[in-house]
Amino acid sequence: GSGCSSPVIWGDRLYVTSCDSKTSELTLQSFDAETGQLQWQQSFPSTPYRVHSRTSFASATPAVDQDRVYLSYANPEHTMLVALDHDGKKIWDRDFGTWVSQHGFSVSPMVYKDKVIFYNSQQAERVKPDQTPGRSRVIAVYSTDGSDAWTTDLTTTRACYAVPSVFTGADGKDQIVSCNTGDGFFSLDPETGTRNWAA
Repeated sequence: GSGCSSPVIWGDRLYVTSCDSKTSELTLQSFDAETGQLQWQQSFPSTPYRVHSRTSFASATPAVDQDRVYLSYANPEHTMLVALDHDGKKIWDRDFGTWVSQHGFSVSPMVYKDKVIFYNSQQAERVKPDQTPGRSRVIAVYSTDGSDAWTTDLTTTRACYAVPSVFTGADGKDQIVSCNTGDGFFSLDPETGTRNWAA
């Protein structure tokens, strides 16, 4: 298959996604990082939709920690976040509802301590007359079972694809820093989702 995502590594495991460009089915593969030997693969059926010519249905990069690998994919009806163990067994999945964007999906999850952070940025401007505008928000779920930790709404304008970064300030406190068209650069408390600042 094809894909625009990046590989991620934990120990001797390398994970990468690809897709079938006709059916939009997403595939996660696990390789031995030393030899390149395929260890397992899992596929996730989806529904084809329009994406930009320079992207694919496998544009989101997975995230990984010592227990699980996390991947995301979407179509106009569903926005999915999935956790599997290192042997390819699905542990949990979450469906965050519809996805709205004219260019396609590329929301790469990130891990922060016991949480998975999911920057669900969608489009409300320049939508089709019969299309319901999307809703942008940063979502945190607990990595063990996918249950809600917190959700912070963002200003919804156009879909943005920045992956949040963790910044530790002089006070020793962590911040999640990211950006979008509607809010500019912004900072959230990774434990509660409370907004620290925006510029």
